[in-house]
Amino acid sequence: MSTKRVFSLLQKGWTALVDPDREERLNRGVALVHRALSDQRDNFNLEATLAKHEIDETDRNEIVSRIYQKCLTKAWSDTELSSTELRTLDWVAKHLRLSENETSRLMRDHAETVFASILAQAFQDGILDDGEFAQLSHVAKMGGTTVSEFLRTRFREQGEGFLRSLFFQVLEDGTLDQTDWSLITKTVSRLGLTQEEFHSVVQEPAQQWAEHLLADFKSDGDITPQEESYLNWVLRQFLADGEFSRYVREEISVVKQRSNIRKGALPSLPAPRGLAIKAGEIVHFAGNSRFISARRRTDGRASKIVFGHGVITDNRFIFTSEEHSQQISHTKILGFQRESNGLEIQCAGSAAGLYTLPSPPEFGAEIWIAAIQKANQTLVTPRDLSDARHIPRDVRQRVWQRYGGKCAECGSTHYLEFDHIIPVARGGGNSDNNIQLLCRGCNGRKSDKI
Repeated sequence: MSTKRVFSLLQKGWTALVDPDREERLNRGVALVHRALSDQRDNFNLEATLAKHEIDETDRNEIVSRIYQKCLTKAWSDTELSSTELRTLDWVAKHLRLSENETSRLMRDHAETVFASILAQAFQDGILDDGEFAQLSHVAKMGGTTVSEFLRTRFREQGEGFLRSLFFQVLEDGTLDQTDWSLITKTVSRLGLTQEEFHSVVQEPAQQWAEHLLADFKSDGDITPQEESYLNWVLRQFLADGEFSRYVREEISVVKQRSNIRKGALPSLPAPRGLAIKAGEIVHFAGNSRFISARRRTDGRASKIVFGHGVITDNRFIFTSEEHSQQISHTKILGFQRESNGLEIQCAGSAAGLYTLPSPPEFGAEIWIAAIQKANQTLVTPRDLSDARHIPRDVRQRVWQRYGGKCAECGSTHYLEFDHIIPVARGGGNSDNNIQLLCRGCNGRKSDKI
């Protein structure tokens, strides 16, 4: 509720206490003066009428103001003022002895009411069509201003609400085509908003939508050039180039890098100083690592935890530390299990165990998996497994709505991923009740527990 409205209500409440008969007296005065004006026409005399009916001078301004407002309501009944109606209103103002300032104020106030009514009608269908905009322009003109100025000075909140409503409506089916975009840009232009103002108005819903698109595109482990182009278009059109846009672009980069690694496009690095590399051997990764032995003590705890340095080449993994060093040939690995930031390696001898590697952007675990597969000529993932992991779009849409675009565990709205509650490798399917929305951190912690 506006400050003006609150003040008006307080003023009326106070008046009712100190002068309880005033409203009845004003209503009677309005009826008498209005009747005299209608009957006497050009012979009407305000002072004589007030004297005849013994109307107190202190009530004069309020009475003539209410009569003029009644005439305004009648003239505005079709949301337009014709030239004849304008001449009639001028005639009424002249005979009621209303000043030009007071007449302008009453016209602006009434134009505001009519403007709000038209805007409310546009809210119902979410479209500001040509007829509605023509009405708004006419009303604003009668109020001595323009549509954009009227929105800025008196209807900022309503105008912003309309744009948000329009934005949500065009995204109901989860897409935005050229027709939708043309509708939005036309409406923004008509309302007189700048691009910066538009970004500010739709920032929250636009971020939610961009996050939804990002999670959708990431769900198959890759982002196509078309998907990347579309996401960048969304960022340019709806979001200022700030922190959120940088986050989305970084996520796109991370997914693309991971996808390229899974396809076998591994980085080539200089050999770490002091490491004996064989002729022709290619280093793909070098970074801090931790080794947890697969052998267990009788009390169930790990028998060895060693912090050191890991190097992945095209044919082996090398682990070095001050107390323990070892290497594993990729072709000697019998099996591996992907963990949140490393691999559980199964092989003969004491090298079997869990090797943790740095998280993205280094992609240590992904690089090692790809190197193992390339060394064993099994890089291409079986087609049936890939298909089994693909979550249909309609399922993703329902899951996103069910969780409200938030992580099921911590409520985060960033780094979101669609997750199989029961992993595909353990028989989990793609039904709605087996898919949840998790952020990257919670998804990683879940993987640690499986």
